[in-house]
Amino acid sequence: MADPEYVTGRAATMTIAAMGLGYSITAADPTTLSANLAQVRRGLEFTPATASFLASLCTLTLAAAVLGAGALGDLAGMKKMFAIGCYGSIVFGVLGAAAPHVSVLVVARAGLGVAFAFVLGLSLAIINAVFPPGRRAAAIAAYLGAGHALAVFQPALGGWLAGHFGWRTCLLVTPVLAVLTLVLTLRYVPETVRDQRTLDLPGIGLIAAALVTVIYGLTELQGGFSVGAATLIVLGLALGVAFVLWELRAPAPALDMRIFSSGRFNAALTAGATFNFLGGGGTI
Repeated sequence: MADPEYVTGRAATMTIAAMGLGYSITAADPTTLSANLAQVRRGLEFTPATASFLASLCTLTLAAAVLGAGALGDLAGMKKMFAIGCYGSIVFGVLGAAAPHVSVLVVARAGLGVAFAFVLGLSLAIINAVFPPGRRAAAIAAYLGAGHALAVFQPALGGWLAGHFGWRTCLLVTPVLAVLTLVLTLRYVPETVRDQRTLDLPGIGLIAAALVTVIYGLTELQGGFSVGAATLIVLGLALGVAFVLWELRAPAPALDMRIFSSGRFNAALTAGATFNFLGGGGTI
């Protein structure tokens, strides 16, 4: 296996900027749409139920695809798959902005979520791969700081554009920033060493189905408790258990369950989950 290529100097700074910007897009875009959903709904004339579905659709497909995106990055090269995520963000972002009908917007949001899975799922992995161990902690901290800082202005910019130039312009913030992310990535980020393991398709399929089912069930609870929503959540949890059991037996698991034996990893996971819950509540 070839030795990893580490970044230094300007390439290191631009790598952090590119990955942080990519991360920020995935965090800010759903908020931008939600903040301007009333204008989008008036423009395309769809029902409140469709609006609720649209608001969560990108997150649904992102959750379904993120583990597969990470596995493909290991196999095909993280930079290549991250760039594919940027291309997808550009194409589906523009498609959503130009949508003549709500059905086209649904396709665009679903595709954007899959593209985001590659951007979000591989941005931190690239930072971890292209910085040497001694500089890795500082690089990750800078990446997270840049990502959160760059995510702050995007919903505000989208709202300003929607208010002055129409709702379609707010959906162009994501593809424009994705172009900048792609340019920086192609120019400064090195390709990573590829893994020779096989792709765990059953595991990826199980976790995708579990995440989509649980998240969709939770979104259905927005209108009040229903048997259908509860059934979806229970089914999703059952699929999650099946995923864990499969990963414990798989010869080349998509997610090595041994990482959960690390106290440091579990502490970081708990802190990250807490931050996401608090951040989501603050946004609401």
